[in-house]
Amino acid sequence: NYIIYLQHWDKIPPQVAEMYRLSAKAEDWRYYFRALILEAAAYLRRGQAETAGQQLLKADSLYTTANLKGVSYEPNFFLVYTSYLYNAGDLNHALQQTERGIDSLRSRSLSRRDSSLLSSLYNNLGVRYFDIGDYEEAVIHYRNALAINDRLSPGISTKAIQMRLNLSLASTFLEDWELALTQLNLLAEQFPPLTN
Repeated sequence: NYIIYLQHWDKIPPQVAEMYRLSAKAEDWRYYFRALILEAAAYLRRGQAETAGQQLLKADSLYTTANLKGVSYEPNFFLVYTSYLYNAGDLNHALQQTERGIDSLRSRSLSRRDSSLLSSLYNNLGVRYFDIGDYEEAVIHYRNALAINDRLSPGISTKAIQMRLNLSLASTFLEDWELALTQLNLLAEQFPPLTN
Protein backbone atom coordinates (compact mmCIF):
# COMPACT_ATOMS: atom_id res chain seq x y z
CA ASN A 1 0.00 0.00 0.00
CA TYR A 2 2.86 2.41 0.77
CA ILE A 3 4.02 2.63 -2.86
CA ILE A 4 0.47 3.23 -4.08
CA TYR A 5 -0.09 5.86 -1.39
CA LEU A 6 3.19 7.60 -2.19
CA GLN A 7 2.51 7.69 -5.92
CA HIS A 8 -0.70 9.56 -5.10
CA TRP A 9 0.48 11.45 -2.03
CA ASP A 10 -1.15 14.65 -3.18
CA LYS A 11 -4.57 12.96 -2.82
CA ILE A 12 -4.10 11.30 0.57
CA PRO A 13 -5.84 12.94 3.52
CA PRO A 14 -3.65 13.22 6.65
CA GLN A 15 -6.05 10.89 8.51
CA VAL A 16 -5.22 7.98 6.19
CA ALA A 17 -1.49 8.61 6.54
CA GLU A 18 -1.89 8.86 10.30
CA MET A 19 -3.76 5.53 10.39
CA TYR A 20 -0.88 3.99 8.42
CA ARG A 21 1.58 5.29 11.03
CA LEU A 22 -0.52 4.19 13.99
CA SER A 23 -0.78 0.66 12.60
CA ALA A 24 3.02 0.40 12.40
CA LYS A 25 4.72 -2.05 14.67
CA ALA A 26 7.06 -0.36 17.11
CA GLU A 27 9.97 -2.62 16.14
CA ASP A 28 9.63 -1.93 12.41
CA TRP A 29 11.26 1.49 12.00
CA ARG A 30 10.97 1.38 8.19
CA TYR A 31 7.18 1.13 8.38
CA TYR A 32 7.06 4.01 10.85
CA PHE A 33 9.51 6.04 8.71
CA ARG A 34 7.32 5.57 5.62
CA ALA A 35 4.25 6.55 7.59
CA LEU A 36 5.92 9.78 8.71
CA ILE A 37 6.74 10.61 5.09
CA LEU A 38 3.16 9.93 4.02
CA GLU A 39 1.82 12.10 6.82
CA ALA A 40 4.22 14.92 5.96
CA ALA A 41 3.26 14.76 2.28
CA ALA A 42 -0.44 14.81 3.14
CA TYR A 43 0.01 17.79 5.48
CA LEU A 44 2.01 19.64 2.81
CA ARG A 45 -0.84 19.07 0.37
CA ARG A 46 -3.28 20.63 2.81
CA GLY A 47 -1.04 23.65 3.42
CA GLN A 48 -0.15 22.59 6.97
CA ALA A 49 3.57 23.17 6.55
CA GLU A 50 4.38 23.38 10.26
CA THR A 51 2.85 19.97 11.00
CA ALA A 52 4.53 18.53 7.90
CA GLY A 53 7.84 19.91 9.13
CA GLN A 54 7.41 18.22 12.51
CA GLN A 55 6.79 14.85 10.84
CA LEU A 56 9.80 15.33 8.55
CA LEU A 57 12.07 16.17 11.48
CA LYS A 58 10.97 12.95 13.19
CA ALA A 59 11.64 11.03 9.97
CA ASP A 60 15.03 12.68 9.49
CA SER A 61 16.04 11.79 13.04
CA LEU A 62 14.91 8.20 12.51
CA TYR A 63 16.73 8.00 9.16
CA THR A 64 19.95 9.41 10.59
CA THR A 65 19.91 6.84 13.39
CA ALA A 66 19.22 4.00 10.94
CA ASN A 67 21.80 5.23 8.45
CA LEU A 68 24.49 5.23 11.11
CA LYS A 69 23.80 1.51 11.52
CA GLY A 70 24.35 1.01 7.79
CA VAL A 71 20.67 0.52 7.02
CA SER A 72 19.37 1.66 3.66
CA TYR A 73 17.01 4.62 3.68
CA GLU A 74 13.70 5.37 2.00
CA PRO A 75 14.56 7.47 -1.09
CA ASN A 76 11.19 9.26 -1.23
CA PHE A 77 12.10 11.03 1.99
CA PHE A 78 14.35 13.44 0.14
CA LEU A 79 11.69 14.34 -2.45
CA VAL A 80 9.14 15.20 0.23
CA TYR A 81 11.65 16.85 2.58
CA THR A 82 13.19 19.07 -0.09
CA SER A 83 9.72 20.07 -1.34
CA TYR A 84 8.87 21.12 2.20
CA LEU A 85 12.10 23.11 2.61
CA TYR A 86 11.72 24.73 -0.79
CA ASN A 87 8.12 25.76 -0.10
CA ALA A 88 9.19 27.09 3.30
CA GLY A 89 11.71 29.35 1.53
CA ASP A 90 14.76 27.59 2.97
CA LEU A 91 16.56 27.29 -0.38
CA ASN A 92 20.03 26.63 1.02
CA HIS A 93 18.81 23.76 3.19
CA ALA A 94 16.72 22.45 0.28
CA LEU A 95 19.87 22.40 -1.89
CA GLN A 96 21.81 20.62 0.83
CA GLN A 97 19.13 17.96 1.34
CA THR A 98 18.65 17.42 -2.39
CA GLU A 99 22.39 16.83 -2.77
CA ARG A 100 22.24 14.49 0.24
CA GLY A 101 19.51 12.47 -1.49
CA ILE A 102 21.49 12.30 -4.73
CA ASP A 103 24.62 11.17 -2.90
CA SER A 104 22.66 8.52 -1.03
CA LEU A 105 21.12 7.15 -4.22
CA ARG A 106 24.38 7.18 -6.17
CA SER A 107 26.10 5.20 -3.44
CA ARG A 108 24.13 2.02 -4.15
CA SER A 109 23.00 -0.08 -7.06
CA LEU A 110 19.79 1.41 -8.36
CA SER A 111 16.51 -0.21 -9.21
CA ARG A 112 14.39 1.33 -11.96
CA ARG A 113 12.32 3.11 -9.30
CA ASP A 114 15.44 4.48 -7.59
CA SER A 115 16.79 5.67 -10.95
CA SER A 116 13.55 7.52 -11.56
CA LEU A 117 13.85 9.15 -8.12
CA LEU A 118 17.46 10.10 -8.87
CA SER A 119 16.31 11.73 -12.11
CA SER A 120 13.66 13.69 -10.18
CA LEU A 121 16.18 14.77 -7.55
CA TYR A 122 18.58 16.02 -10.22
CA ASN A 123 15.74 17.95 -11.85
CA ASN A 124 14.72 19.40 -8.49
CA LEU A 125 18.32 20.39 -7.82
CA GLY A 126 18.37 22.15 -11.18
CA VAL A 127 15.21 24.03 -10.20
CA ARG A 128 16.76 25.06 -6.88
CA TYR A 129 19.90 26.38 -8.58
CA PHE A 130 17.82 28.13 -11.22
CA ASP A 131 15.82 29.90 -8.50
CA ILE A 132 18.97 31.30 -6.90
CA GLY A 133 20.30 32.42 -10.28
CA ASP A 134 23.06 29.83 -10.71
CA TYR A 135 22.11 28.86 -14.26
CA GLU A 136 25.32 26.96 -15.00
CA GLU A 137 24.68 24.57 -12.11
CA ALA A 138 21.02 24.33 -13.12
CA VAL A 139 22.01 23.24 -16.64
CA ILE A 140 24.39 20.59 -15.27
CA HIS A 141 21.66 19.05 -13.11
CA TYR A 142 18.95 19.27 -15.78
CA ARG A 143 21.31 17.41 -18.15
CA ASN A 144 21.93 14.72 -15.52
CA ALA A 145 18.19 14.37 -14.96
CA LEU A 146 17.51 14.04 -18.69
CA ALA A 147 20.32 11.53 -19.23
CA ILE A 148 18.85 9.22 -16.57
CA ASN A 149 15.27 9.81 -17.68
CA ASP A 150 16.07 9.15 -21.35
CA ARG A 151 17.79 5.86 -20.42
CA LEU A 152 14.77 4.77 -18.38
CA SER A 153 12.07 5.74 -20.83
CA PRO A 154 13.15 7.05 -24.21
CA GLY A 155 10.59 9.19 -25.92
CA ILE A 156 8.25 11.78 -24.60
CA SER A 157 6.66 11.89 -21.17
CA THR A 158 5.35 14.66 -18.97
CA LYS A 159 8.52 14.40 -16.92
CA ALA A 160 10.76 14.61 -20.01
CA ILE A 161 8.83 17.60 -21.36
CA GLN A 162 9.30 19.46 -18.07
CA MET A 163 13.00 18.63 -17.91
CA ARG A 164 13.61 19.75 -21.51
CA LEU A 165 11.70 22.99 -20.92
CA ASN A 166 13.71 23.59 -17.74
CA LEU A 167 16.98 22.97 -19.59
CA SER A 168 15.92 25.20 -22.47
CA LEU A 169 14.95 28.06 -20.13
CA ALA A 170 18.17 27.87 -18.09
CA SER A 171 20.15 27.81 -21.35
CA THR A 172 18.55 31.05 -22.48
CA PHE A 173 19.75 32.78 -19.32
CA LEU A 174 23.28 31.65 -20.23
CA GLU A 175 22.64 32.80 -23.80
CA ASP A 176 23.35 29.28 -25.02
CA TRP A 177 20.84 29.55 -27.83
CA GLU A 178 21.98 26.35 -29.51
CA LEU A 179 21.25 24.22 -26.44
CA ALA A 180 17.91 25.97 -25.86
CA LEU A 181 16.80 25.45 -29.46
CA THR A 182 18.02 21.85 -29.51
CA GLN A 183 15.80 21.02 -26.54
CA LEU A 184 12.80 22.78 -28.05
CA ASN A 185 13.37 21.03 -31.39
CA LEU A 186 13.53 17.65 -29.63
CA LEU A 187 10.16 18.40 -28.10
CA ALA A 188 8.71 19.62 -31.39
CA GLU A 189 9.78 16.38 -33.12
CA GLN A 190 7.63 14.40 -30.69
CA PHE A 191 4.39 16.12 -31.63
CA PRO A 192 2.64 16.14 -34.99
CA PRO A 193 2.18 19.57 -36.60
CA LEU A 194 -1.14 21.27 -35.95
CA THR A 195 -3.33 21.63 -39.00
CA ASN A 196 -6.61 23.42 -39.62
